[in-house]
Amino acid sequence: MRILIAYKVTEDILQDILDDNIIYRPDLQIKASRFIGKTLIELKPDVLIVQELPTEQAIRSWESAMPDKERFIVQKVNSLQAGDAREFWFAGVRVFPSVPNDRKIHDDIQPLSQNVADSPSVPNDRIHADILPLSLAERINTERLVGALDNKSVVYTRQKASVAIVGAGIVSLITAHYLASSGYNITIYDASPDPRKSEHWSKYGCTRGGGDARMFSIRENNNYNDKDFTGIDRFNNSYFRTKVSEHGWAICDTNNLSQAEQTWLHEYEAVPQWLANLYNNDIISINHESKLLWSDLIENASELFQGVELKEGIVGMSSDPAHYQQVVERHKKAKSLKRTLTPQQLIEKYPALEDACKNGVVAGAMELVGFTVNVHKFIANLLDRLEQVGVQCFWNQRITKIDRNDRGEVISLMSGDEAIAADNYVISPGVYGNELLRGTQSRAYEKAIALWIVRSKPEILRASVDIHQPWSFRDDPDHQGRQIDYRWRTQYGGLCGIAGDRSCGAGITERGIPSYAYSVSSQPFCRLYGNSV
Repeated sequence: MRILIAYKVTEDILQDILDDNIIYRPDLQIKASRFIGKTLIELKPDVLIVQELPTEQAIRSWESAMPDKERFIVQKVNSLQAGDAREFWFAGVRVFPSVPNDRKIHDDIQPLSQNVADSPSVPNDRIHADILPLSLAERINTERLVGALDNKSVVYTRQKASVAIVGAGIVSLITAHYLASSGYNITIYDASPDPRKSEHWSKYGCTRGGGDARMFSIRENNNYNDKDFTGIDRFNNSYFRTKVSEHGWAICDTNNLSQAEQTWLHEYEAVPQWLANLYNNDIISINHESKLLWSDLIENASELFQGVELKEGIVGMSSDPAHYQQVVERHKKAKSLKRTLTPQQLIEKYPALEDACKNGVVAGAMELVGFTVNVHKFIANLLDRLEQVGVQCFWNQRITKIDRNDRGEVISLMSGDEAIAADNYVISPGVYGNELLRGTQSRAYEKAIALWIVRSKPEILRASVDIHQPWSFRDDPDHQGRQIDYRWRTQYGGLCGIAGDRSCGAGITERGIPSYAYSVSSQPFCRLYGNSV
């Protein structure tokens, strides 16, 4: 999305909004309208942000220069200028008023998820008046793109339409469950072995690889971008170039990255703070919607959760008082906080943490919305259920190509020389599926390594714990380590760093993980339990 800002932005946030796709022309605010029309024709922006609307002639010139593209205007206005309309038309173009926070016509820029009554809006802090138009433009553009996807051709269940699903991770299997329940004919293809056979973890993807302990929380899937509007440093998104031993995420040699990895890092680091906050709100909103679906599944498909050590609720803790208050406020805004606990209250409810509290490790705790589950056992139950209702699964079958006709429509999937045709396709190939996604609107993932430390000590703590460390990454305060207790063992898991192509995949072994990554990831666990393990 190409944006033209045609008024003077305050200096204190100017460096935070300028980017490759943003054209800043404050001179147009005082020039005649013919100059705006000329600029619109030459630069062809998708969005025009102004304080005063230009002439109709200037806008029509813009339309003539981009007849096949939808354009819109965001007008920065004050509370007195704003009417009640959220949008209006001017010279054939939609105009959206951007109103300061004392008149919240846009409800602090609502997240994407709007169709679930119980899904709360996630308010931002007071948004700067010059940031608000950009946030509004991003939201409008995203909704436009989502609307375009909704218009894509989909074959529905009128004739028990078929769906080919690529990838058998948790996302694909839950999707298969809902599609099968709606009457679709489902076939699943995965390059890995049947996860119920429990082969070596390196043969599997994220869901079946690694440890069994997994957590769902409202603030999960943080986008990890810098969201701090300090105006001090425009490029703070450096976590993936900083070593784990220096509290960053780089576990690979950052001097030996491939071109694709360098491109990914550049795009990640280029995300401005205002956009990172929008992304984060969308993630939290989607997680709220997801929690409703998980709750429904737990209630109405309870057989899937037999023997999977489902634990409702999460206990979050922090060792630093100031940091603890920051985390509490974040969870309040995300509407994921159930209650706060003093160290004494924590001891009374969770006696296993008494040593940690008495040793001064715990400054404060909180009970949070979420749950933990043995995901390996859960997907085994889910696969059994899917096969019972007629879903076919083909293991060790890699999909190598998406085949299209001359109009760009998908006509089949290729597995070697075999063509696989269906009415609909769902493709979720995981982190190793970037080549398959080539030519689609989906972007590449990068690879990360996680650690699970297993402690053979029964009945230590019957709760799921999120450990918050103030020394950790500057904008990832919510989950630096987590553990879940089972009947006979405790697993602690933490994401320890971006791995890069050369250190991921079947070749990785426990010995291949640097010792400092292991020690950094295990430190919160050891500090928490002390002599208990």
